[in-house]
Amino acid sequence: MMSSVSIAHPAPVIGSILGMDDEAGSENEVVHRKPPIIETILNELGFGWFQVRMIVILGVAHSTDTMETIIQAILGPSLRCYWRLSADYVALLTSLVFLGSCIGAVPLGYAADVYGRRSICLLSCLVLMYLSWLCAISPTYAWIASLRFLSGLFIGGVLTAGSSLLSETMPSKFQAPGQLITNNFEALIGVITAAIGLGCLKGRLSWRFFVFFTTFPLALCAVALVFFTPESPVYLYCKKQTQEAAIVLDNMAAANRCIPKSSTSVVSSLGRIQEADEAENFRISKVGVKEVYTLLIRRRPWLLPLLLCLNFSWGFLIYGGTTILPVELAAGPRMCIQDFRIANTTNLSPDDQQPGGTPFECCKPLREEGYQSLLISASGGLLSLPLAYGLVALLRQRLPLAQVVTFSLTSILLFVQTFCMASTVSNVVFFATRGVAAAGSGLMGIYASNIFQARVRSLASGLCAAAYRLGILTAPYVGQILLQDRSVLLAILTFTLVAIGSAIGSIILPRMRALRTVRNFTAFLLSLTS
Repeated sequence: MMSSVSIAHPAPVIGSILGMDDEAGSENEVVHRKPPIIETILNELGFGWFQVRMIVILGVAHSTDTMETIIQAILGPSLRCYWRLSADYVALLTSLVFLGSCIGAVPLGYAADVYGRRSICLLSCLVLMYLSWLCAISPTYAWIASLRFLSGLFIGGVLTAGSSLLSETMPSKFQAPGQLITNNFEALIGVITAAIGLGCLKGRLSWRFFVFFTTFPLALCAVALVFFTPESPVYLYCKKQTQEAAIVLDNMAAANRCIPKSSTSVVSSLGRIQEADEAENFRISKVGVKEVYTLLIRRRPWLLPLLLCLNFSWGFLIYGGTTILPVELAAGPRMCIQDFRIANTTNLSPDDQQPGGTPFECCKPLREEGYQSLLISASGGLLSLPLAYGLVALLRQRLPLAQVVTFSLTSILLFVQTFCMASTVSNVVFFATRGVAAAGSGLMGIYASNIFQARVRSLASGLCAAAYRLGILTAPYVGQILLQDRSVLLAILTFTLVAIGSAIGSIILPRMRALRTVRNFTAFLLSLTS
């Protein structure tokens, strides 16, 4: 059985709840407040099949961002010759997608705080799927550019609402391992997306079929959100929907088998919530500007801007350094650090024709070598879970120090790409780079989500998600335009310098522990295998 500890006394006992303040406060010093009654009940219910279901469903939803980066990496070279686009227009198409994601993350994150996490996540998923279908039949570049921008708006909604929904249905000690497991779905869906592209290439199908086939994970996620996903009990409690929150918790208790076998009735959380209302001042009916300022900025005014900069760097490095570079370096002649003084003469414009009238080779849609390089790089994200776990264990759960290490390793691995090497060795280096960068990005997500209270958690997640996508938005101008028009070396060194600067910036992050991540992750694995 996957449950942790059965509830031996289902009757409301307020004294035991309020008596946990000291212990819970020491464990959750990140947010500097005692846990509300909902979080206390979640901790008592433990980890079980309910949480496994939420991780799988929201893991697929959370992977829409990575799926979009793989789609753009494949779609760009395909459209470059289909509509005879220059490198500027290809980069602009990618920028429009993630510009929309930057814009949509904050308002949809706020909407998730107002209208519910599940509702906004489902709405964003359905709209995103519909817009992708329209992209598959777009007649012109202007049409597909407009539709990709609109798609980006709702990618931010899926990520911010889904992240909050997952964290608010997980026990406190399992939130960090749960987020790391969820991040691994990004790598899995990224590999599947690259495999779909390779399959379309083998089957001689156009990019339109590729865009259409990539909506299947979204369709499965939407069905699961409708039939198998409840609303966040923390959100329901904050909105004074006490009975609905109690129903969700009772269903969770039944799914996790936390009800004693001798019990003949369903454990009711309603009484505990109502009695605890008099002792807690946690509910809100409206999040005002003053409260947002107090919870996000007032205590540490420099922390939020620093987190935004670091999230920007991870988006810039993961998309530009581990998604665009494997494709672009496999598309044309390779330059190395030994040829630093030689100007880049590679021209990917469709106007460059060979004497026989055959288009220039680099103008062809992404070749099989490029798909293989992208597939290997995306597979590196599967290493993010053991790497993150190992780093946290090795560094004694110091997340800021883990950020310094991951940024430093990423800079070293990117700099290695400036040397001449065989394509196989280059793919191995990209594989390791993606694993390290994904691990660092996942640990940054844990750090950022645990430092803000539930009342502004979605808004803060939306801000960090917007900064991450702003980095993705900027990456094409280095990984495509700068690389093609100027120098491969200059593009790689730009990514390397950003990683080094971020490692230096991570040093001043407050020293905070990852909510006993190592011990909790070990218990998490034991609960999965038991």
